Amino acid sequence: DNVYPIFRIQNGATMIVTGGEVTNPTDYVFVLGASDGSSHGDLIINGGKYHGATTVASVTLGALTITGGEFSVEPYEGNYAFLINCIDANYKNGTASVAITGGTFHNWNPQNNAAEGTGTNFCYDKYAATETAENVWTVLPAVAKIGETYYATLQDAVNAADATNNTINLIANVQLTAFVTIDKSVNLNLAQFNITRENGTALYVNGENIEVTVNGTTGTVSGLQAVY
Repeated sequence: DNVYPIFRIQNGATMIVTGGEVTNPTDYVFVLGASDGSSHGDLIINGGKYHGATTVASVTLGALTITGGEFSVEPYEGNYAFLINCIDANYKNGTASVAITGGTFHNWNPQNNAAEGTGTNFCYDKYAATETAENVWTVLPAVAKIGETYYATLQDAVNAADATNNTINLIANVQLTAFVTIDKSVNLNLAQFNITRENGTALYVNGENIEVTVNGTTGTVSGLQAVY
């Protein structure tokens, strides 16, 4: 396949990586599965720092699980889309898979990328990516949901809400370190979950003709000023 990774995992092997730093500026870091498709390999990355050319990990046959670590690549023709990648046909038939529950990714959004077509989401169920710095995304447990899309922060969910999809459903407690700015009309369904900020305003409603509806079964909003 004209690919020369640092690690190729095949013949049913499973590799678990917990840390360290691996760089391959001229090719891939990991490839899962034999180049001819004759065997599979699984990889679990729990930490570490990885940099490759075009791709850090490519899944031919097998399962890639990422729970932590930091990932970056050299762009291919200006494109970072293949930082994590699968063989297209095998991804579609389920013999190549990716599940991400943690980690930080440079110039690549695990929840919305083009590796397997526009809008590819490699985040595991009830996990989401949030932009923690410019073009840097970190995967965290989701706290909110709009429709079938999960969000790692309440602010991300508010930012994504629009006139058609403006009901935000909490799926976990939210502990704030800064207030959430609400500049549009939304329905905030707390259910049984709480929004808490210990040292300041929790929700900052800012703008004209905005209607914010907060409801739930037992959920609460609390702060020095819950709503300003």
